[in-house]
Amino acid sequence: MRRVRDHRAKYLGEIARQEQAARDLRVLVLQAVYRGHLGRELFRERLVEIEAHRRLTQVTRRRAALLFQGLWRGYVYRNRRRIQARKVRFERAASTLQRVYRGHLIRNDVNTTRFQLLYGHMASSVTTVANNYRMHVARRRRKEMVQLMFQTGTARFLQAVYRGHLGRLAFRALVHAHYRRHCTMLIQRSYKCHVARVLFKDLWQQKHEERSQKSPHIRSLLPPQ
Repeated sequence: MRRVRDHRAKYLGEIARQEQAARDLRVLVLQAVYRGHLGRELFRERLVEIEAHRRLTQVTRRRAALLFQGLWRGYVYRNRRRIQARKVRFERAASTLQRVYRGHLIRNDVNTTRFQLLYGHMASSVTTVANNYRMHVARRRRKEMVQLMFQTGTARFLQAVYRGHLGRLAFRALVHAHYRRHCTMLIQRSYKCHVARVLFKDLWQQKHEERSQKSPHIRSLLPPQ
């Protein structure tokens, strides 16, 4: 009976372990199925988001392209209208100039004809007076031009002389500064050499005095004071 009870206990324990393993397997399967479901749902949502973003990007690009095309077409149209308006203004200005010039020519011809009719017998006298007046104006202009050239030449000569004077002063100041710097350097160099010689002589005498005190027979080798 004890062996039967032990065997039955082992059998019941094995059945319990199998049932627990089956429950664990069912739980794992359910978890896997649920996770797969969640993953597919998330994947579908991600696909929907990507598609929506792609469509939004396409719509935005299409709107930007339409806006750019509208701006460019408006610019081309305004530029074309501006060119046409400028062309029309130029044509009107050219027509006005031509009309004014033709009227001037006609009035000049009419005035010349009228003058010939009224003062034809005085043509030679008028020509002589006009020639004399033009010669007087030309001589006066030539005199003014010569005077202006003389004044300009004099002003340039004075400017050149003054600039040369300034340049010479600057050069003299530069040479003087260089000479003063050179003299200062020579004086400093001479003074430094003198100080170095004095220090060397003092050190040399001090060393020889110390040596003479240590060895009296070296005194005969010292130079006379």
